[in-house]
Amino acid sequence: MLCDFLPSLFLSLLVLTLLFEVNVLATLKTVQIAARKLVEKGSGKIFFMSSLSGTLASPYGGPYAATKHAIEAIAHTLQLELQGFGVKSCHH
Repeated sequence: MLCDFLPSLFLSLLVLTLLFEVNVLATLKTVQIAARKLVEKGSGKIFFMSSLSGTLASPYGGPYAATKHAIEAIAHTLQLELQGFGVKSCHH
């Protein structure tokens, strides 16, 4: 695993950056592409698959949990932002 569930204080900024790039930024970019197409169509669903770590933190998993919390926030925000365009967003 990228961060091997080490204490946050021992993880390099490079590892943390890579973790956020893979788990958050890549997801957001993919969702942006899909959401634009669904908005043009006027309907559709975006489904986010996250992790229990998105709601519960555990020792040595802080950075990973932070990325999953970010996905939860993005999913909730898109649910509100896209409802007027006929596009639904949900997460689990």
